[in-house]
Amino acid sequence: DTPADASVRWASLASPLAADAPANFSAVPPRLLTPGSSAVELQRRSLQRSLQSGWNLWLYNLLSVARLPQSFVLTTAICQLSTGECLESTRIEDTAAAIRVGPFAIDQSYWQYYVAYKGLNLSLSYLGGDGPLRLLVEPLGCDETASPAGAAGQSAANCSDFALVVQPRFAWYRR
Repeated sequence: DTPADASVRWASLASPLAADAPANFSAVPPRLLTPGSSAVELQRRSLQRSLQSGWNLWLYNLLSVARLPQSFVLTTAICQLSTGECLESTRIEDTAAAIRVGPFAIDQSYWQYYVAYKGLNLSLSYLGGDGPLRLLVEPLGCDETASPAGAAGQSAANCSDFALVVQPRFAWYRR
C-alpha cells in the first residue's frame, strides 16, 4: 500500500477573476493542514456528545419528541373532531399552524411553546432531558359556545372539538 499524498494550493483574490484569467496560486504549508481541532471545537464536541441523550426536540417537527440514544419518538397530533383533520407535523415557519417559542433550558430539562391551529391556541410545556418525559398541555382562550367546526370570523375555538393523539414510533428507520 502506498500512502496517499495531497497538496493544497490557493490564491488570495481581491475580486472574482474572469474564467480565462490566470490566478497566482501558492502552496498551503502541510503543517497548517493538520487533522487536529482547536480547544474550542473540542469543547463544543464534548458538550454536544453529553447532550445526545434523553428527551428533546431532536427532529424538525416540533410536535415530535425523541429520546436518544433509543430513537423512540412520541408525536402529539392535534386533531379537530368535527372535520377529522389532524396537525401531525409543524415547524416555526409553517403556514398550517402558528408557532411561538417560549423558554428552552440549555440542558434540555424544560421547553415550552405555543401552537395556534384552526382557532385553537395551546401551550405545550415539556419536562424532558434524561428524566421521564412529562407534558402539560394548556388550552388558552377556549369558547365553549363556538360551533364545533368554527365559523368564519370566530376568534376562539370550541376546545371540546379537539383531541390530542399520541403517536409512538422509532425515528431514523430504527425498529
